[in-house]
Amino acid sequence: SYSGILALENASISLADFNITKAFVILNQNDLNIENASVKNSFLEADFNAKFDLQKQQGNFNTQISRLYFDNGELLDLKNQNVEVKLDYSQNVNISIPQWNLILNFKDGFEANLNNPKILFSFSPLLKKFGFIDAKNVYYKTLNFKDFNASVNDAYFKNNLLINGQTPYENDSFDIV
Repeated sequence: SYSGILALENASISLADFNITKAFVILNQNDLNIENASVKNSFLEADFNAKFDLQKQQGNFNTQISRLYFDNGELLDLKNQNVEVKLDYSQNVNISIPQWNLILNFKDGFEANLNNPKILFSFSPLLKKFGFIDAKNVYYKTLNFKDFNASVNDAYFKNNLLINGQTPYENDSFDIV
C-alpha cells in the first residue's frame, strides 16, 4: 500500500529549470494528484491541478497559464489561458493540448505539431507584424535544440507584397531548414 501527502514550497526541478512556488502532492496507490500547484521558469508562469494514473503512465493537467512567452514576448506572449494538458509517458513522452490541437513528442529530440496555428498567430507580435492571420498546420522538429526543420502549411497573411506586381501575395506554404 502506497500513500502519502507532500507539501512543496519554493522547490526547484533542475531537469526542467522550474521553480515550484507551492504544490500539494497526494499519492494513493496508483493515483497521484498534484493540487494547487504554481510553477514558474524563464518562459512560463502557470497554476495547475493534475491527476496521474501511474499504472497507465498518463496524466491530465487542468492548467491556468498566466503567461507563456518566448524572446521576451516578441515571438509569443500568451496570457490568461485555461487549458487541459494531457501527458502520456507509457512509451514516449507525449504532451497534447486538445483545444489548440497541439501535440508535442520528445522521442528523438523534440517535435511539435500544431493543427490550430491561429492560437500562435493571435499571441505573436512578430507574426502579427508580418501579417500572419492563420494556417492549416505548423510543424517543428529538432534533434539537439540548435538545428531544426520547420514548416508552415497553407498560411494566410495580409501584407503589401504583390506577385509579379499585380496579384496580392496572401497565401503560401514554406519550409525552414
